[in-house]
Amino acid sequence: MRPLSYLRRILRIWRRWAIPLQFRVPTHEIPERRLLYVEIPKTGCASIKYALLRFRPACRDVLGTPAFHTRFGYTHLDYCRLRETLQTTYKGWRIFTVVRNPYARFLSYYMLNYMNGARHLRQQPLQIDQYLDALLAGERVAIVGGKRVTMADTHIRPQHLIIGSDLSPYEFIGRTEDMAAVFAYLDTVVGEPVPRHHKNNSRHLHTGPYPVLTDEQKAKIYALYEEDFVLLGYEK
Repeated sequence: MRPLSYLRRILRIWRRWAIPLQFRVPTHEIPERRLLYVEIPKTGCASIKYALLRFRPACRDVLGTPAFHTRFGYTHLDYCRLRETLQTTYKGWRIFTVVRNPYARFLSYYMLNYMNGARHLRQQPLQIDQYLDALLAGERVAIVGGKRVTMADTHIRPQHLIIGSDLSPYEFIGRTEDMAAVFAYLDTVVGEPVPRHHKNNSRHLHTGPYPVLTDEQKAKIYALYEEDFVLLGYEK
């Protein structure tokens, strides 16, 4: 292997695995219920925040806009100290998160950018295979609007690099595939029925045919998210 190629390979490995030490974990505190929601983007988080809207009344006038997530408010935790923080700072709190099948989560992220390009910016984004090949190579991926992302972006970051590989601090781990169970849990912790509404559903927003992943594309996604499949119990 040529020295330059070797250095590039080392750089790609560093980008993919050393950078997580600097990751910040998005969470939302509901002190009134001693409830902490550890958010994984693209797992129904807008619907979950909508269900908790009674604790953030100032967000009502920005529902359905990008400002909703910002105004809802974030408490960012250091990933490298996540387990310690959850067990000390939030000792006695009810901690929950919601996970999603990695295939569906990646496709949801891809379709979000496809829709933005088709509807707003009128740009053609990378095709699915181009996204996956660049991410597997540890490269920055250009998406519509000129933004460039890597696997560090929370919207496509492996879920275990957000919620941690030790799931013991979580009282409840819901699944996007069963939002009824998520809402039932929130009914219990809030003490009354929470509003149920599916926000930001890319299948409903997208007017064209929704792509079906090929076996080759699934193999690439599995390579990117293998630990998520194993840790969260999703089938390959």
